[in-house]
Amino acid sequence: MPLDKVAVLLFMPEKAINNSPFRPVFIFGCRRSGTTLLRSMLEQHPELLVHPKEPQFILTLLSHFGFTLHHKQKAIIELIQHPYLPENIDREALATFLADSNIQTWPDLIRAYLAYWRKDAEAHRQIVLKDPAFTFHLPSLDQLFPEARYIHVVRHPYGNVSSQRARWQDASVWECAVWWKDAVTIGHRLAQAQPERCLEVEYRALVLNPEESLQQVCQFLEIPFTEKLLDFTLETISFSPEKPPEAKRFTGLDPERLERWRKYLTPMDIRLVEHCCKQEMRWWDYEILKPTVDEQAFRQRLWQERVHYMLLRGARFVKQKVRQLKYRVNL
Repeated sequence: MPLDKVAVLLFMPEKAINNSPFRPVFIFGCRRSGTTLLRSMLEQHPELLVHPKEPQFILTLLSHFGFTLHHKQKAIIELIQHPYLPENIDREALATFLADSNIQTWPDLIRAYLAYWRKDAEAHRQIVLKDPAFTFHLPSLDQLFPEARYIHVVRHPYGNVSSQRARWQDASVWECAVWWKDAVTIGHRLAQAQPERCLEVEYRALVLNPEESLQQVCQFLEIPFTEKLLDFTLETISFSPEKPPEAKRFTGLDPERLERWRKYLTPMDIRLVEHCCKQEMRWWDYEILKPTVDEQAFRQRLWQERVHYMLLRGARFVKQKVRQLKYRVNL
C-alpha cells in the first residue's frame, strides 16, 4: 500500500465500526527508536495498564489465520503458546476462557484476550500496547480498535541507523535508512492528519527533557502527570558492534547515548543516510551534516547498496508469501 494513502485509509468513515469497550493506546515507530523506553516510563502510571511484553501475537494471528479467523481452535492454541504472553498469565485458564467466548473473527480473539488479561478490577485503566511492527499495520489496528490512540516515537536517523546496525549487523546502511524513512513517513502523516488521535514524541526530547515530554503524553492521554513516570527501570538487550548482546537494566537516562552514533557511523554512512532521508529529516529540523567524501566512491557504494536492498526486499517478500501459504495449507 502506498505510504501516502495510509493515513487516509486508516480513518475512512465507511469502515465497519465495532462496539469495543476498549480504547487502547498503541506505541509505534521505527525499530530501535525508543519505544521500549517510553513503555517503561508509562508502566509507572497508576491509570495505565501497560502490556509487559510486545504483543507480537496480535499481528502474527492475523497473518496466520486471517481476519475471519480460520481454525479458531488452532488460533487459540498458538496464542496461549506464544512466548510474549505475560509470565503471570494462567495459560490453561485463558484457553478455557477463549474457547467459551463467542469468538468468530480476529478482532474478537484479540479483544477477548485483552479482556481476560485486564480483568474487571483493572477496567478503569487505559491499555497500552507497544510494538514497532504496528507501524506497517495501522489500518488493521484501526479495524481492531476504531477509537484507539497512537503515540509515534521518532529518533534522529543517525542514532537510529547506528542502533539498527548494532542490532542487525548484516543490515546495510541503506536498508536501515529506508526502514527509518518508511516508518516515520507513516507515523508523521498520521500525526499531521489526526493530531487528536496520534501524538509524536521525539526520542531526544524524551531523554533530555523527560518531564516536559511526559507531560505532553499525559495531556494527550487525558491523565494527570505524575513524577512516578520518571522513576522507572528499563530492562532491555544492549547491542554493540564490539561485543555480544547483553541483558541490561537501566534506572535512569543517559544523554551520552544520543551521540553514540558518532563512534560507529563513517562520513560515507552519514552521506548515505542523508541521501535517503534528508526530506524527512527536515520535518523535525534535524541538522544535515553533509560530510565531505569521495564522490565517485559514494556513488558506487550508493548504487551497490540500493541494488542489494532491492534484491533483498524482493526475496523477503517471496519468502514471506511462501511461508504464509505453507502455513495456511497445513492448517
